[in-house]
Amino acid sequence: MTGKTRFLLGLMALALGVAPSLFAQEPPPPAEPLPARIQVFFAPKPAGDSDGMDVHIVKFFGKAKKTIHGAFYEIREMKFVEALIAAKQRGVDVKLLVDNTSYYYRSDDGSLDTHHRNPFVRKLLDAGIEIRQDQNRSALMHNKFCVVDGRHVWSGSVNLTDTYATNCNNAVEIESPRMAEIYEREFDKKFTKQLFGRNAPSYAQEQRATIEGIPMEVLYAPEDDPMSRILVLLNSAKKSVHFMQFAFTEEKVTTILLTKFKAGVEVGGIFDHRLYRSTGPYGDFSTLLRGGVPVQLYAGPGLFHHKVFIIDAGTPRATVITGSQNSSANGNNNNDENVLILRDRRIADLYMAEYHKRLKESSQVTAESLYDKDPVIGTSIPSLKVALTANSVDVKRIKVEYPARWPVVPGETANIGVWRNGKAITRTCGLEFYPKGFYINNAGMTPTGPDSLVEIHFRRLKVPDIAGVYNLYVSIADGTNPTDLKPCRVQPTIRVVADASDAGGGNDDGESLPRKVDAPLPAVTVQVERDAPVQVADDSETRDAFDADLAEDADDGKLTNAERHVEQLERLARSGKRSAVNARSRNVRRALRAIDEESPLHPKAQELLGRLEAAQ
Repeated sequence: MTGKTRFLLGLMALALGVAPSLFAQEPPPPAEPLPARIQVFFAPKPAGDSDGMDVHIVKFFGKAKKTIHGAFYEIREMKFVEALIAAKQRGVDVKLLVDNTSYYYRSDDGSLDTHHRNPFVRKLLDAGIEIRQDQNRSALMHNKFCVVDGRHVWSGSVNLTDTYATNCNNAVEIESPRMAEIYEREFDKKFTKQLFGRNAPSYAQEQRATIEGIPMEVLYAPEDDPMSRILVLLNSAKKSVHFMQFAFTEEKVTTILLTKFKAGVEVGGIFDHRLYRSTGPYGDFSTLLRGGVPVQLYAGPGLFHHKVFIIDAGTPRATVITGSQNSSANGNNNNDENVLILRDRRIADLYMAEYHKRLKESSQVTAESLYDKDPVIGTSIPSLKVALTANSVDVKRIKVEYPARWPVVPGETANIGVWRNGKAITRTCGLEFYPKGFYINNAGMTPTGPDSLVEIHFRRLKVPDIAGVYNLYVSIADGTNPTDLKPCRVQPTIRVVADASDAGGGNDDGESLPRKVDAPLPAVTVQVERDAPVQVADDSETRDAFDADLAEDADDGKLTNAERHVEQLERLARSGKRSAVNARSRNVRRALRAIDEESPLHPKAQELLGRLEAAQ
């Protein structure tokens, strides 16, 4: 049975009200508790909850009697500042490393004012706490770890900001002098020796320990190349791979996941829906979905900020990969990050419980795209249907959002129709347009029966000029809360090709996948454990991750790669040379022009556009 067939059978099960196994059965709670020296925490929790991430962070700082050495991407929450100051006042040596964008004050226009400090940093400095930043690098010091008294370690995805109450995050606390030694060495590399990026030495082979019978491994980016190790672990999966990822643009991971899924391994995952790549051409959500993998988008009140893979949960091989590193080339090759690998069934069960908790926050409604042939960039799809199936849900409102970089024509009523049970209801369904898409306020869907299916018809739908796999983001509000929009469990995808010769059928049972999945790819050898090599497909030569990095920078509140490209052109110009307008320049220009006028990055984007034009 192919992965696509299993996926379609799962959709049929949904329609019949049966819980399909393709979405993974919820595991029972761990049979045994974790040792007291190892704790796992998840956010968000309700305000004031005794199990809140803020409570655990403050308690962690409160353990300190001698030292607190923390590397945190940003500090932007007074209760954490006060806890650190309290530690300083009781005689604890507190040292902190932050990213330069957190160290300095950010003006209203989004630019950094290097003459003034972030007010939270300033308060810590005024208390006598030593804080250093990452030498004004364009890459991020993206770590979120801390060591207390050379014995207690904190790691995970949590920033020291007020987002602990809204963002989905995870953290691991470990009491172990050995693990503390591993993290202290990294802190010393960055804080004391100021060795960042690839200037930092690697000690990867010395960063393993077994604590309470649990094998643990720590890797740092970029010096240890954590992604190579992650690929090996994913490739070793025998039963299942599940993931929770904020940013996901690493094509090698997608290739392995699709291969595993087609081989019968259970694969599934959750992405953050706000992140550009989730619905743009460079994201892997649509590619995985088109390949039959049950992936979904998270649309809670905060960010889905996890950076987690769960491998072979429920087996003795169970492994959890967590830490600060997103699944992206930029995270692995440029930023300073840390990755924590834990081999333990109980820990994997805890992460799977969190996975299923977030999985339930999507709707059971499915939305599937139906069209004849993949469109070519810059053209139009003559006819596209998006079929929504209620699957026993009382649908009250439907929202359709166009993908990022998609040409939107607001109020294009003549080209959009809504049908239910074979009858046009366009005039009565409450079609309401907004800048990025439209609402259907009165679809008249029923949970079951003939009216449980609604079709949205698009005519002459113009597609973007960037090839890739896109998805229309569809969410619904049900009868329990008409204002709470939840993403559909399955989203409609559209493949846009660069040339007509690449076009396949729009609904060909998943066989017309993007070139990056189906085309023969050069192989790169990745080392498994000790000496056993494994071949992993690598199409980095056929698709430049530079464009995805542009988007990732924008999401992180930076324009790092765009500015780096402009500076390179300016250096050429100063030396009397002029660079031809190449693909990167065009994409930088396009990315900068796409920055919304209301964004704090807009003034900087306009400045870079001017410099780009002058340099060429």
